[in-house]
Amino acid sequence: MLPRALLLLGFAFVLTLGYQDAYNHRSTTNESHTAVFCYINGTRLMAQSRRNNYQTAHFGLEHIKIELCTHLVYGAAVLDTDTWGIRAIDPDLEHRQSGNKITFEDITELKNRKRDLQVLISVSGNAIHFSNMARSHRGDFVQHARNFLNKYKFDGLNIDWRYPTRSSGDPEDKQNYSLLIKELKNTFRNDAKLLTVTVSPMKQTIIRGYEDVDSDVIDSVDYWFIMALEYYGHWSFQIGANAPIRSRELHNVHKTIDDYKQIFQRHSYKLILVIPFYGKKYQLAQPLQNNYESPISKDLVNSHAPAENVIFTYREICQKMSNEHWRRGWDSETQTPYIVKDIGAIVYDDAQSVQAKTSLALSSGLGGVMAFSIDMDDFIGDCYVEGRRYSTDNYNYNYNTRERSARKYPLLQSIYETVERGPNSAAFHSSPLALVLVILGLWLLRT
Repeated sequence: MLPRALLLLGFAFVLTLGYQDAYNHRSTTNESHTAVFCYINGTRLMAQSRRNNYQTAHFGLEHIKIELCTHLVYGAAVLDTDTWGIRAIDPDLEHRQSGNKITFEDITELKNRKRDLQVLISVSGNAIHFSNMARSHRGDFVQHARNFLNKYKFDGLNIDWRYPTRSSGDPEDKQNYSLLIKELKNTFRNDAKLLTVTVSPMKQTIIRGYEDVDSDVIDSVDYWFIMALEYYGHWSFQIGANAPIRSRELHNVHKTIDDYKQIFQRHSYKLILVIPFYGKKYQLAQPLQNNYESPISKDLVNSHAPAENVIFTYREICQKMSNEHWRRGWDSETQTPYIVKDIGAIVYDDAQSVQAKTSLALSSGLGGVMAFSIDMDDFIGDCYVEGRRYSTDNYNYNYNTRERSARKYPLLQSIYETVERGPNSAAFHSSPLALVLVILGLWLLRT
């Protein structure tokens, strides 16, 4: 009986090592770690004071918990059509003293507190403007981008142009996008700057909007941020999860990862799974029949409400639960939480679903994940009042034994702790056969 048990244990060990080898495989030494990108939404911060009666503080520089991040991405710049360069979304961000605003110098100086932290600036803009720039003003943009990064001491650039050829773009966007990426990287190499791009989760968008992702383009980009979210919304006929791991339809995170791995193959370590820290509110067409029924896949009342009435941050959602007594539920198919009150439903992500998505990214051999965005997390820890737990998830953080300061960022903390546990935890999560064999082997040892 002993040889059989040892054989089973050995087989399970080989399975685990095989997964760990796949997880740790990287083609370049500077990609040998799992990246945790922390996105800060500058546009949202400009408008954060206009809503949420329950908030006791607004996100500021002092709230950024850099020990949980390997990279910061500041979404606070746009394409400037006057100079075909980069400009801040708010001119105050380019100056040293700007009250409670997070300036460019403020955020890059955080590197003084963590030596290996890298800080990137994200540039967004109108699709037509990006198309014009890539066609006729690439040289101006590339040179301005280099000067901009060096002036404010950013470590890299993110290009947030998700839909080349679409949104009134140009069919030539395919070729021009590739040329832009290659020219940027050639310029950045001398300064050791990172180049990242943001891409859609839909495979057809990649096919229509980009040239064949050849080795030159892949090599030119350090990280590809997959926006694995917004699969469903008020444009849908039914309520759906913002970022379902799986679903009855083909629009889900698991399918997106499979599609990108098929395209990138051995370069999958450059892929970063973007995880949302917010939810969407819907109005049910009919009330749910009981307290156990999920609103997901139910008919909705189509509305064209302003974004501030539809999008809710995780912090706002947990505060709504504590102040307005919404009921929480869990949709097992999509691995997504929701809260319901009357005919209102909010489908969102919490620490439990964030952990599941992070584990999926690890087990799939991706390069890491992005928290989108950390200013939407509970960065204050005020979802807990006098020791009472108002969290919207079932994830166990042992909050009763922690100080208030340690209760901050439950979603980001979920990512960090999942990454810290590493491939072994993800291996057993995704390879239940190994776990079964280990248990069986131990049982045989005792008999």
